[in-house]
Amino acid sequence: MRQDLNNSVTLVLPDCLSNEIDAIARLPVETAGVLLASIVTTPEGDTRILGRRIRWVADSAYIRRGGDHLSIASEGYVPHLAEAEALGAAAIWLHTHPGIDSSPRPSEHDEEVDRQISDLFRLRAGSPYYSAVIFSPRRQGLAFTGWLQSENAPRLKIERQWTVGDRFSLTQAFDRPPMDIQPIFDRSVRAFGGAVQQALGELRVGIVGCGGTGSVVAEQLVRLGVRWFTLFDPDHLSRSNVTRVYGSTPADVGKLKVDILAAHLMRIASACSHGPGSLATPRTSACFQQSGLPDTARALDQSCSEMNSVQTQLVNVLREVAHPDIGVIAKVRSANDSLLRSMTTRAQQMDDFLVRLEKQVWAIWLPVVASAALALGFALGTWFAHVRQGTPEALSAAQAQQMPMPEAPAQQAVPQRNAKHH
Repeated sequence: MRQDLNNSVTLVLPDCLSNEIDAIARLPVETAGVLLASIVTTPEGDTRILGRRIRWVADSAYIRRGGDHLSIASEGYVPHLAEAEALGAAAIWLHTHPGIDSSPRPSEHDEEVDRQISDLFRLRAGSPYYSAVIFSPRRQGLAFTGWLQSENAPRLKIERQWTVGDRFSLTQAFDRPPMDIQPIFDRSVRAFGGAVQQALGELRVGIVGCGGTGSVVAEQLVRLGVRWFTLFDPDHLSRSNVTRVYGSTPADVGKLKVDILAAHLMRIASACSHGPGSLATPRTSACFQQSGLPDTARALDQSCSEMNSVQTQLVNVLREVAHPDIGVIAKVRSANDSLLRSMTTRAQQMDDFLVRLEKQVWAIWLPVVASAALALGFALGTWFAHVRQGTPEALSAAQAQQMPMPEAPAQQAVPQRNAKHH
């Protein structure tokens, strides 16, 4: 029921390398470099190019360089081939075609360069592979084309690029035709969009454990549009598993869980098994033993043992914390009780002091204050009385000063008669 998609090639880059390529691709001139990568073949026959480092050609090594051409001296890339050999990596030749919306398809000159340097790359890097990738910038992200070729084997196109980091990003190759979306996913396309549905169809999902949790996750993913699964579980279905494992029945007791879940997923996805990205036959435990993963399993088992040790230590710590007599909680409770008793004693002392102060105020200070208030009131009353009434002598003197003085009568001139002289 599986379409044979062997020899599918995927480029996988960590987000730091993808961001670096994006920045270089936006330069106004062509730029070249060597991507150091590990090349891995999956049990299904697919190939992954796992990017590890990028070594860009130094500016001094360019003989000619412009927006649509470049020429490089051999010293610009040969040292990077030696680094690839030291790492046990393949050397991937990559360069850019600058300009928004420019085509990342190889030119005739690019093809000629690949023919000239492919053998040198294989020889100096000590790898049977030669690969070339071209990147062009877009307003958001990159467009690319590329291919991979082993010695005496045909070229394989790189069909997709995964960028891996805090988020996963899928970019289809520029020259790859779009994948047809089956009509059964019409509702999903309306909800998430065609690009998301295509990305789901490209996912390769590994599920470890096909019991009550793994079977639920697998069914939800296959109904969303995921078509490639690798299932891991060495256990057989027991009677107590039937109520939890999706797709199982009492007749399946004793069968491998991976086989039961694989058959269940194929029943769900049988309507679209003829399309691109059909459901891959899941791997069983035998495939697990042949896939080179037992070492990883042993490492995981060791990690689990270490986690169990840490868990035991944590339980011991929690017991010490929660011990009713000597634990941290008991000590904290004892300290809180002591503090509460101390605060209660201080509050009682303060209350007693306030009572004594109140008694002293009523017994000593209140009579003194009352007597002083009475004396002050008497003095003020006397003063106001004098001000308002005044003394009689003062009033008479004042009235006398205010009475007008009578004016003296004017002297009249009396004519004198002259005495007669006799």
